[in-house]
Amino acid sequence: MKISQLSYFITIAQLENMSRAAELLHISQSSLSKTIAALESELETPLFDRTSKQLSLNPAGKRFLKSCDLILQEYQTLKNDIQLMTTGSDTRIKIGSCGSIDRLYPCMAGFKNIHAETEYTLNSYIEDVEYLDINEYDVLIYPAELQYDRFTGFGFSTENYMLAVPTVHSLSKSTAVSLKMLNELDFVFLRHKKSFPEHAYKIYKALTIRGASQSFVDSREMHRQIIASGIAVGFVSENCSDFYRSKNIRLIPLLDHRFSRELRICFKRDKHLTDFGRSFRDFTINYFSLKEIS
Repeated sequence: MKISQLSYFITIAQLENMSRAAELLHISQSSLSKTIAALESELETPLFDRTSKQLSLNPAGKRFLKSCDLILQEYQTLKNDIQLMTTGSDTRIKIGSCGSIDRLYPCMAGFKNIHAETEYTLNSYIEDVEYLDINEYDVLIYPAELQYDRFTGFGFSTENYMLAVPTVHSLSKSTAVSLKMLNELDFVFLRHKKSFPEHAYKIYKALTIRGASQSFVDSREMHRQIIASGIAVGFVSENCSDFYRSKNIRLIPLLDHRFSRELRICFKRDKHLTDFGRSFRDFTINYFSLKEIS
């Protein structure tokens, strides 16, 4: 069993789609399929329930995923410890986010101009991680939602939602969508970790939109497929928009400014930060003049 197999398995488990996982990992789909087949052969059990369009974890796969997360955490800690022993420094910065981090890029570039040895690792799918641990990341950019209340962070930015509609939908030719135009539509919403509905659902309920129906899914890939198939429309935050862009989906701005969410940024606990990570934290706080949320 190889560490790369575990990483590939986790990516597929998060996306529930082999082709999109292969695209994200920059390997061919056939190579990825062979890697997972070899892993299942070694474990002597399938890890996924397979259909023609989707993969989903079976009970064995869910149990294995929990162990993979722990193994990779321990492996990363071991690598960091060995690097510190041999070189005396760790120059990697690991960043987790809920989509694109456009606002952070200039800060990252500024820090690298000062510290040319900096190496960045980015994970833009933290909303699909079931057991999110701040100590896995030097920096975490996350939505100000209930499931992240345990993190102490700084106000970072505000992002708007767009309406994702199938290209065959009557609204697909619209340049913008008003609140009134949302009535009598079929909607699909994300329900993270099978308990917390996405923030857009709370806005939808607060504005008393009269949808024709409401469906719920527990993965972003399934959310995208439901929309692309023409079954329903959905709300997509700006930071996650790249995941939805395709020939089958049109993203349309919403005119009501209340369709937005606050993003926050937090850092690994000080006692777990390397000296290099601490330097990046201080640089970022000063760069944006961040103020901690009380």
